[in-house]
Amino acid sequence: ACDDISRFAFVIERGQKIAELSAIQLARQLSRGAQSRSPVEDMSVLDQSMYATLEQAQRTLTFDRNRDQLTKLINGDSLLYQLQRSLRHAQSKATEHAFMLIDIDNFNLVNEVFDETSGDQVLSEFAQLLGQLNDRRALTARMKEDEFGVLLTYRGVEEARAIADKIREDIAASSLTLGSESVSFTVSSGIAAVVQASDSPEGIVNQARSALKLAKSQGRDQVV
Repeated sequence: ACDDISRFAFVIERGQKIAELSAIQLARQLSRGAQSRSPVEDMSVLDQSMYATLEQAQRTLTFDRNRDQLTKLINGDSLLYQLQRSLRHAQSKATEHAFMLIDIDNFNLVNEVFDETSGDQVLSEFAQLLGQLNDRRALTARMKEDEFGVLLTYRGVEEARAIADKIREDIAASSLTLGSESVSFTVSSGIAAVVQASDSPEGIVNQARSALKLAKSQGRDQVV
């Protein structure tokens, strides 16, 4: 049984507590082989309870480690890992993928004019829109603050640009209610190819970030 969000207590039928571990301790124990050598159905009730709790703790920790807590998208580190895999595929199979960075224009004004809660609302709703892209060939992440990354596999730069432009148009045509006001936003995007000649995931992200900065410098609400 779980007595709070971070610690797990194990009790026998008489109600006596026989162990109390943090979620991290439980996950470590599981990774070291906490599973019984016997099938789960052959375990005692207590062993089954501990085994199930260990598994749940490990799943929770893995989710928390890989996800952005506000938007529930994967985080930048997780996307970099997937970008590395796509790059290896491009280098070994001569395939082409694309990576884009999307940034909300003048996002800092939201926190200045409204408040941080309103800023979080903007990020969450924008993340939901980007999350709709996720499928077998697209993966979206929150990289940092108001910057989001999208990995598009088996799609070239031109197709990625068309997708980014559609996102840009949809955002510009919509509005969000903050407090009692209806507020509109624009976004800028930078795109980089993931091809055989690409050097590293970090290099690809830097290329996309340079393109994003160019879009900002040219007046925002653009795809470069």
